[in-house]
Amino acid sequence: MVASERRWNQSLVLTFLRLCLTPRSRHGRWLDAFTVVLNQNHSGGAGWLASTSELRLVSFQSCVECRSLSRLALRVSSDTPERLWAAGYAIENAPPSDRAHETVSSAANVPPFRVVKATWLLPTLALKRTGPAFAGLEELSLGSFKFRSSSVVWPRGLKKLEFAARFNLTLENFSWPALLEEIVFGRDFNLPIDNVPWPAALRRITFGREFNQRIDKVKWPVSLEQLTFGGKFGTRLRISWWRWEDPTQSMKKVVWPASLQELTFGWGFNQPIDGSVWPDSLQQITFGHSFNSPIDKVVWPVSLRRISFGRLFNQRIDQVMWPASVKQIIFGDHFNGSVRSMAWPAMLQQLTFGLHFNQPIDGSVLPDSLQQLNFGGCFNRTVREITWPRSLQRLTFGYVFNMPLDKMVCPEGLQEIEFGFCFDQPLSTVVWPVGLRKVTFRKHRDADWHAVRQAVAHYRNAPPTRNGFNQPINQISWPSSLQQLTFEEAFNQPLSGVSWPTSLQQLTLGHDFNRPVQSVQWPAALEVLVFGNSFDCQIEKVDWPASLRRLDLGRKFNQPVARVVWPVGLQELSMGGCFNRPIHEVAWPASVRILSFGKSFNHPIARVAWPGSLKQLTFGDDFNQSIKRVVWPTALQEVIFGGEFDQSIDKVRWPSSLQRLTFGQRFRPPRSGEGWPVSLTRLKVVGLPDDPPLVLPGVEVETVVAGK
Repeated sequence: MVASERRWNQSLVLTFLRLCLTPRSRHGRWLDAFTVVLNQNHSGGAGWLASTSELRLVSFQSCVECRSLSRLALRVSSDTPERLWAAGYAIENAPPSDRAHETVSSAANVPPFRVVKATWLLPTLALKRTGPAFAGLEELSLGSFKFRSSSVVWPRGLKKLEFAARFNLTLENFSWPALLEEIVFGRDFNLPIDNVPWPAALRRITFGREFNQRIDKVKWPVSLEQLTFGGKFGTRLRISWWRWEDPTQSMKKVVWPASLQELTFGWGFNQPIDGSVWPDSLQQITFGHSFNSPIDKVVWPVSLRRISFGRLFNQRIDQVMWPASVKQIIFGDHFNGSVRSMAWPAMLQQLTFGLHFNQPIDGSVLPDSLQQLNFGGCFNRTVREITWPRSLQRLTFGYVFNMPLDKMVCPEGLQEIEFGFCFDQPLSTVVWPVGLRKVTFRKHRDADWHAVRQAVAHYRNAPPTRNGFNQPINQISWPSSLQQLTFEEAFNQPLSGVSWPTSLQQLTLGHDFNRPVQSVQWPAALEVLVFGNSFDCQIEKVDWPASLRRLDLGRKFNQPVARVVWPVGLQELSMGGCFNRPIHEVAWPASVRILSFGKSFNHPIARVAWPGSLKQLTFGDDFNQSIKRVVWPTALQEVIFGGEFDQSIDKVRWPSSLQRLTFGQRFRPPRSGEGWPVSLTRLKVVGLPDDPPLVLPGVEVETVVAGK
């Protein structure tokens, strides 16, 4: 073969491999492609490569391609082999542990890794020894910093620098990396920054918890876009034994960078801001937990898009002059001010009230641009007289809301509505908007309930009840557009005679539902059906919709399924935690891809006729049956066994498609290659602290230490 033809063949092979080696390609496709190349050189094949030398060249270039696409994060400490990061690494001077890897580590045989993020736990001066692997480093986190910055050789392309928690050295005359865009200071940094020579390309600065210095004389970089202060910024500072100073009392004098877009204050900040001059570029401002200063005289920048207040904020806002550009306002838990005479921003799209808010809004003129409105946990006011904006798409009521909706005029554009766990009002006379797609009745959560009761007690209101929605639904006229209906908690009403919307695709019946479903006429478009933890009714005569793709029978379900006629298109089936019935006579639908058995299932599976399309099979903790005579489906890719499984896998006839196996804590894996599927690529097992590592050629093994 002439040289030009050899080069053409090598180029052809590399092009073929590159087509299978893209950032979005599926895992393992490149190896499949390389297998094709090798098979072409098998005896009797056409032969794409003429010699071992050509194969080495193609393999090397392919390795370069692979490592150029990978983005490696490396933690460099005294235990890290120098061959992974150091320049000019000499194998002859290396310790014996490194010398053993000589054949796979030399620069002549393997291209360097592409490290883009590193945590550096060595002395800072050792950065000058980094090699080609760090040429593309973008993010560096320092474990310590004890030297002059002028002595440090920074990686050329470094964009983000993060200092350790205890770093607290002066930054005057600091020598920064030339292309640095982001600086993150650790917990303890708390020194003046008036004379810091910031890098010219800096875009983001984050200060840690302890930082609490004056900033009215700081010369910020002109490129700065994001600025975040930590928890103690803006709190009182002792400057002598008798004198205290508020370091940000001079907020009026702060000259913010003209390019600033996002400004965040930490939990301790509570300084007056009424005289502050904000940059015209500011788009987002966030106040932390403690902020509770008046804002009625604040002149906001005309470019502002988002304002977020912390938990303690509870000031009057009826005189606030919001800029028309604001699209999102978020109030914290303690806000409970009047909004009846409020002039909202003309472009407002999202409005969120916190836990304590319980003010009438029937006299408030909500902007026509509003798309999302969220009420907090204590809101329980009538909504009959509210004029909703036509643009409203999502409406969320809080935990204790339980007002009638029979005379509420729903906004025409409403697509989603969500009720809290106290809502329990009849809905038979409600006129739903024609475009409504999603209705949710939330369940109660202990953490939320505790917070609500505290807030209600604070305002001396009647304590809320937590019944949950449990009203008949057979007289409700659901809109034909409804696609998702979720009952999360107390609902336990008959479903016979319910007129479902024809477009309904997902139905969730919550915790308490336990009604017969054999005579239910399911919606024709239903794709997902989820039963809650109490459901345990017969399903052998249920006429499932042909469109059903996912069925979850709930935790307590334990009924016979041998005679069930499953939907023909079912793809995912979960039998629930309590199910423990024989399944050898079950006629599984041929379309099922994912099948899960819960904790209690422990019946023989040797005679089970699995669906041919099954790809993932999961058994719960109690399953411990022999699998030697099991005839697995030919498409099976993953099997998961629970904690009690300890059967031998010797002589098991695994399917050739099986790639992933998971075993629980009682299983003792064989140390040799016997018994394992030849196609296995990933294995997860539970081991004891003193167990030697399990090594299987070509298999990625994850060992979870028992008790951790």
